[in-house]
Amino acid sequence: MALRHVHVEVCLRQESCVDYEQLRTAVTEYLLASQSFHSTGSVRLPVTSPLTAHVERIDVTELESKVLSTTEVPKTTAHLSVHVFKLSNEAPAQEIADDHEVATCQQTILPATSLDGLWNSLIFDSAVKQNVLAYAMTAMVFSDLKVNPLVIAWNRVVLLHGPPGTGKTSLCKALAQKLSIRLAYRYPNAVLLEINAHSLFSKWFSESGKLVMKLFRQIQELVEDEDSFVCVLIDEVESLTAARKAAVSGSEPSDAIRVVNALLTQLDALKRYSNVLILTTSNITEAIDVAFVDRADIKQYIGLPSCHARYEILRSCMDELVRVGIVAPTSASLLAYNALMSRQAKRVEYDKTNLPTAVDGDVVLSMELLQCAGKAIDFSGRALRKLPKVILKKKSMALRHVHVEVCLRQESCVDYEQLRTAVTEYLLASQSFHSTGSVRLPVTSPLTAHVERIDVTELESKVLSTTEVPKTTAHLSVHVFKLSNEAPAQEIADDHEVATCQQTILPATSLDGLWNSLIFDSAVKQNVLAYAMTAMVFSDLKVNPLVIAWNRVVLLHGPPGTGKTSLCKALAQKLSIRLAYRYPNAVLLEINAHSLFSKWFSESGKLVMKLFRQIQELVEDEDSFVCVLIDEVESLTAARKAAVSGSEPSDAIRVVNALLTQLDALKRYSNVLILTTSNITEAIDVAFVDRADIKQYIGLPSCHARYEILRSCMDELVRVGIVAPTSASLLAYNALMSRQAKRVEYDKTNLPTAVDGDVVLSMELLQCAGKAIDFSGRALRKLPFQAHAGFAHTRQATVFEFMQHMVHTVEEQIEQRQLL
Repeated sequence: MALRHVHVEVCLRQESCVDYEQLRTAVTEYLLASQSFHSTGSVRLPVTSPLTAHVERIDVTELESKVLSTTEVPKTTAHLSVHVFKLSNEAPAQEIADDHEVATCQQTILPATSLDGLWNSLIFDSAVKQNVLAYAMTAMVFSDLKVNPLVIAWNRVVLLHGPPGTGKTSLCKALAQKLSIRLAYRYPNAVLLEINAHSLFSKWFSESGKLVMKLFRQIQELVEDEDSFVCVLIDEVESLTAARKAAVSGSEPSDAIRVVNALLTQLDALKRYSNVLILTTSNITEAIDVAFVDRADIKQYIGLPSCHARYEILRSCMDELVRVGIVAPTSASLLAYNALMSRQAKRVEYDKTNLPTAVDGDVVLSMELLQCAGKAIDFSGRALRKLPKVILKKKSMALRHVHVEVCLRQESCVDYEQLRTAVTEYLLASQSFHSTGSVRLPVTSPLTAHVERIDVTELESKVLSTTEVPKTTAHLSVHVFKLSNEAPAQEIADDHEVATCQQTILPATSLDGLWNSLIFDSAVKQNVLAYAMTAMVFSDLKVNPLVIAWNRVVLLHGPPGTGKTSLCKALAQKLSIRLAYRYPNAVLLEINAHSLFSKWFSESGKLVMKLFRQIQELVEDEDSFVCVLIDEVESLTAARKAAVSGSEPSDAIRVVNALLTQLDALKRYSNVLILTTSNITEAIDVAFVDRADIKQYIGLPSCHARYEILRSCMDELVRVGIVAPTSASLLAYNALMSRQAKRVEYDKTNLPTAVDGDVVLSMELLQCAGKAIDFSGRALRKLPFQAHAGFAHTRQATVFEFMQHMVHTVEEQIEQRQLL
């Protein structure tokens, strides 16, 4: 009777100093004595067991069997392979290049706490994980048996390729972690080296090949230690192995040939070492040199998940949301896909008998999730893991958040917490209902010595039309802040010519009021704000980022002039106020994408890396919140296919790869948000689009929005005296529609009625808004200036006169557009 391998992983407590071999023997004896069958999952130790003093957990991770559906193995036919390990908490170390600017690689001691659980979180349709693990173990077996490599060749090179977001890089890291555990008995030390391909290129002739040789010489020094196992990860490998035909054709400098040649030579040199594994990934294999592809032992395609895999990914997400308390638990359970199919098939057969049957809650709940998975066609694993949203548990009387912003006077030195308490007490004592708008303080109030203004900015309610909240159901969230008057600071590049970024301390006086001035048709502002706050909630609740993914990247796209950049800046300002209680410092970094391109070969990728290293230094301060704004992001993330086709130099590939790598590196920080905008999304690389958590389209304003924009403009003109005030008022759009509808109904009665001055005035402005079709928000906000310059030559015009001037201006602008 053939024995079947049962792999057991034993994770030690950090404080344990037990001998690994003794513990391995003790765990084996315990499992053989306590269990008749071995099945995958956690093994619970009795509280009284002496093993608990050293063991953090025991997991049966794999049952090796020819029968794929095997779920358990009798102990009589089991061969236990017990792997004892302790997780390393050391932070990754970076190897800095000689120019002290760019790290050539990042070194992580394995097995690492940061990678714990990654292997189990990865879900694929086929046995991809088992295949790559089996390959690595086969390489070890061949080396142990001293198979002649001249007869049977294996290079220890793995190439994972496929669409973005399918888990290629994650699988490489998880494999390295798994091997460090599985091979711990022969390699006490293990390390993951993540190579920064962009650091291995130089603007100086012939230097790039030398940099590759130097790095691999350092790798060779590591693998010469026979007690160490080294995994080398080259993400987006096309950066280093661009097809040499491009250089031959003249579209690439000859140094690109030397880089590829150097890499191939060094890979060949590493073949003689049995303790090294080269892991590589690529989204665009057609850009890779054929000689490198030929050296890869495994060329594994990882495609988009099927409905089966999508369901399992979403099921793991729901389990995690229940675990952290975001989703309330239920008596029904989400079934595994195969179990659901089996139960559903039995249910269909039973229904044919026409006999009464009880509702199967598990199946009903699981079918609901399956319906969601069925609709998510062409979603990558990364996209699926970003789907979950915060679901608040219902209460008998849910409290509604009322957000209050308190702006301090510049001279005030009051303690923020004390003032927050004082304002809360004042609002609860003085108001029965809370509604949006300014709160007027009595002149005699002691708060006036410190407070510039108090604004109720938001009423969180499921009822969108809510205009006020009773204080009995209100939960006041008071945000105290002081505006910064500091001018933005510019970071100048090494050539002293172009600023790479502009740094603004938040909340800034220059951005004060911007959020309220932005008018959109849909709840765009609320959506992006809710996203940012959700990211904070997920971080606070310690949601496992390996199960539910969020990259903290927002992409706003749409026609020019619709307010994308303004919304990004306003969101940064709003978050600096909303999160001031946990991040006392906040900053907005506006990246100048054009400064990150160099005329020198390979320098562009390095500039991106250098800038993001500075950003990383900022976010390492846990008291700081950093918003990074990349306007017109297509400048940095141009689709790499253009470079492959020859219409762009391969340096464009390196810039995109560098940016993607750095965005992935920032994911582990909860205090950073990447805000991006674009007018031409079709020019953006698909891998960047896939990383964006929110892809929000901002279109041209509707008549409703155009009216509200023009109304705000007219109010401002009256405020400064350019337009004379009148007894009539411009109504809000919804109020105008309501009053107009009532007026139409009343006219049907043929009874005399007084003229409604507010409606007449507002309808005049609505006529102007109705004519300004296809005008962007920017164009609408320029109309008053253009109307005054072209028609209103007097110092002060009446409201009706000025609106007539604006109508003429709209007509003139339409004529001018037709001539363009």
